Amino acid sequence: MLSISKEFILKTAKNSKFCLPIDYYSSENSLYSAVLNSLIESKASELFHDLEVIECCTIEKYPKVVSVENSKIIFIIYDRYMEVVNDIFNYLYESNVEESNSDIEKLVFGLKAENCLLNDDKLGFIYTALNYNSFSDFNFNHLLVKKNSFVASMQVYFLLLHEFAHYSFKSININEFKTSVTITLKTLCDDLLLSLNDDEDLPSIINSMKNLVDNEDLIEECCCDLFAMGFMFRYLQNTINSVEKKIETIKAIMLQLNTLNLLSLVHEKQNPNDFSYFELTTYLRIGSFRAHISNYFDECHVDKLHLTINELFKKFDQFFNTCFLKKFYSIEDEINNLKENISPENIICENYFDLYKGLTWNEIKM
Repeated sequence: MLSISKEFILKTAKNSKFCLPIDYYSSENSLYSAVLNSLIESKASELFHDLEVIECCTIEKYPKVVSVENSKIIFIIYDRYMEVVNDIFNYLYESNVEESNSDIEKLVFGLKAENCLLNDDKLGFIYTALNYNSFSDFNFNHLLVKKNSFVASMQVYFLLLHEFAHYSFKSININEFKTSVTITLKTLCDDLLLSLNDDEDLPSIINSMKNLVDNEDLIEECCCDLFAMGFMFRYLQNTINSVEKKIETIKAIMLQLNTLNLLSLVHEKQNPNDFSYFELTTYLRIGSFRAHISNYFDECHVDKLHLTINELFKKFDQFFNTCFLKKFYSIEDEINNLKENISPENIICENYFDLYKGLTWNEIKM
């Protein structure tokens, strides 16, 4: 967690060149207000001292928890753009992959354009932004978006609580999860090795496993996932007040984890050239979460929970293999080929930042 001056935090969040010009959500409709109010009113305030919020909308997407030097104040930098990204992913997860192929392709171009912009990759940005702009608008059925409103709100809770957990990891006893997570990761690796006994990529997979199973960063991520889930079920009883809502909450978190893993690939937080590493990280993080969720359900409801999870995994598999990753790696190859033939010094673009305005869509009212 960062520890910097209050003035720097305010200046950075409000004046980032990556701020998007479109006001996607008005303040009264933004999910973050209700989420943060419930957190502050709960025992979370005892863990995090004084909470203050800085709201922004940037292509960086991720929320951050930031401490101020010589102060007990904790700032939440809440990036509303993640809500936009989540809405699009959630909608596409529920859609027919074949019918949504064009929307998925447009999404990949948009996310890659954002990553190029963040990394000052002008050639990659111009290529992906122009391709993104060549597509027609996303067209979403507002009824399906509305259906996902509970899922969307639970994802905001999860994101913020997960960030709180990173702050708490060293300041309170979140280590209660660590032993369980470590054992779970090793069990998942053993199970995977048995299932891939004859796979020709087994040596590469084993090597990646050795790097991951004791990886402190991955273990911390899994612990923070469990902390966030436990807090949600413990303190949000007025919202999660039925078995159906509990299952929807699990669905929301799993959708979020899947989206975060895809974003980590696009934003190069994982090595884009090591697909086995990406697959394993996704498998282990979601597997760790899945291994612990039955603790929050009565035995009579576990079968229904796992039926929902299995249906989600089928959708993830379709979304991964049928279109998203295939297109992502195709774009990576196309950008690399361009860079072999075009020198960065020859790139002239006067309205560089005007080429891309962020992910937007039109709702179809049916």
